[in-house]
Amino acid sequence: MSKIDDPVVTGSLEGMVADTVEIFEASYFQDITGQRVRKVIEILDYVDRRVNTMIGIWGAEEFAQVEGHGDGKTDEERLMDGPQLKGKGLGQTDIDSLFD
Repeated sequence: MSKIDDPVVTGSLEGMVADTVEIFEASYFQDITGQRVRKVIEILDYVDRRVNTMIGIWGAEEFAQVEGHGDGKTDEERLMDGPQLKGKGLGQTDIDSLFD
């Protein structure tokens, strides 16, 4: 094995190694993300099968009679407060004042 003394060649080789590592890191991240997405899809599929089984056992008519327990807000009203805890965080007026 011969040693490379040319700094231009050495710099190019180090750049290629860095680029290769970056490609592998990105691929690894995508793989992990794909695995997590696949797990979520499997869980949702499992829940969907269970709900459909319950509907098959009890009948669709029974599920049509079930009333939901909502908060009475419209979708837009729910988005106005964000995900903070009740009584915590900023209100819309506080946010608007930041732009004044």
